[in-house]
Amino acid sequence: MLSPDPGSSPYLDARGKPSPKLFNTNRMIRSTRAGIARATRPYLLKMRNDTPLRSDLVLYQLARPDGPRTEQLRIFRRRIVMPNIAVRPADTMPGLLFHPSDIVHAGLTEDVRALWDSATEIDETVNAGWFLHHPQPVPAGISGGYARYYNEQVLWLACLRRHGLDPGYDCVGHVTPELVERSTLGMVNNFTCVEPWQLGITLSFDQMVRMSSIWNYTWFDGWQRAVEQLAAA
Repeated sequence: MLSPDPGSSPYLDARGKPSPKLFNTNRMIRSTRAGIARATRPYLLKMRNDTPLRSDLVLYQLARPDGPRTEQLRIFRRRIVMPNIAVRPADTMPGLLFHPSDIVHAGLTEDVRALWDSATEIDETVNAGWFLHHPQPVPAGISGGYARYYNEQVLWLACLRRHGLDPGYDCVGHVTPELVERSTLGMVNNFTCVEPWQLGITLSFDQMVRMSSIWNYTWFDGWQRAVEQLAAA
């Protein structure tokens, strides 16, 4: 299926000038919502065409028990399964809180739809150049960016806000102990974070390069520890 192209806006480089890399936030939201609207079965698998399935391990993930959860920042009936690609750990990358993956989502159709139906298209030019006109928090845990939010944050924050759970996260680099706790609770109570092979997906070369920086992402054992800590609290 094809969707009308909403256009895009360039990332800004270290000098605040347009770079070849583009924000695809609105393209992502529009095309994904159009596809999800056609889903009719109880379970839904949202994917990108550069991350193909190579096995049926995703079915195993969907059949696993959901595990302990609390009501804090909990939205979905069951956790949505996602790969750890771009799931930013609060302990090593606190500048990028509320940052799940947007590459693959597997779960109940009602839950995946609730996540994506919350998102609305944004003014990408304003978002991309936010820190040209607003003070940038320090310590952000990142460098060289001018954007207020990244795609994954736009998606997840919109979902939290639509369900009356606005965490008060102003921008990339906004860090307080309370925000770190809310970010972790939201991830653990709503998502299952697994490694790509556990979902049966194949990574693009670009994704494989990024996976080599192990501190960039939340790994399955780290997610499991967070669940265990939640259950013991």
